[in-house]
Amino acid sequence: MLKIEAVLPPELKQRAMRSRIFAPSGWNEAKSGLIDRLHAAIAAQQVLRLDYRDESGHSSAREVEPLCLAFWGGVWTLGAWCRLRVDFRSFRPDRIIAFDPTGEVFVETPERGMRPTCARPVATRKASNDLAT
Repeated sequence: MLKIEAVLPPELKQRAMRSRIFAPSGWNEAKSGLIDRLHAAIAAQQVLRLDYRDESGHSSAREVEPLCLAFWGGVWTLGAWCRLRVDFRSFRPDRIIAFDPTGEVFVETPERGMRPTCARPVATRKASNDLAT
């Protein structure tokens, strides 16, 4: 990625630096375009309405403020503020049945953004970050 960033025009270099996709080099995912569409929603700060299926197969409807995408443990994860649970949650894109922007734009706040989520102790994050319960 560093080689690509080195030859980008300044405006694209700035966009690459603002990316909220965290993935190892060499990932080969997102053939459906889902990751690109989720990343676009993150960049535009669009509130999303998700139809989500948990690991047990139970479906739920969620409104979320998407904050980042990460590839870890062999799967993609969407980090988002979940309005239903009033907390940060992780959603696996392969379990998203459908999603649509609500038309609302959110503003990242000190309480509901990346900074406070990343600053929380790992044990606290694990307890509340159980893949969207």
